[in-house]
Amino acid sequence: MGKTLLPLRFRVLKELEGQKMHFQELMTCLHPEYGAEKQFNEAAFLDHVLALKENGLLDEADAYINEENQLLTTYQINDAGKKMLRKYLPKK
Repeated sequence: MGKTLLPLRFRVLKELEGQKMHFQELMTCLHPEYGAEKQFNEAAFLDHVLALKENGLLDEADAYINEENQLLTTYQINDAGKKMLRKYLPKK
């Protein structure tokens, strides 16, 4: 039996515990674990990140324009997101 994956939104929060990232960087980091999942596409993933922000678990940290002239927003976990991780995730 394969390894059990955390729900994607929890995994996004966990990944942002120590660093700020934009959603494409998050996708790159999480691709080895979730790349085969149906929900792991750019549109759905961005919806997950924005839902976490709208539910008060992530904050916008910065915004910049990359070399392809795209506006990228970086996100960071906030205290409410950290509290949720402590409450619902296993300690390991």
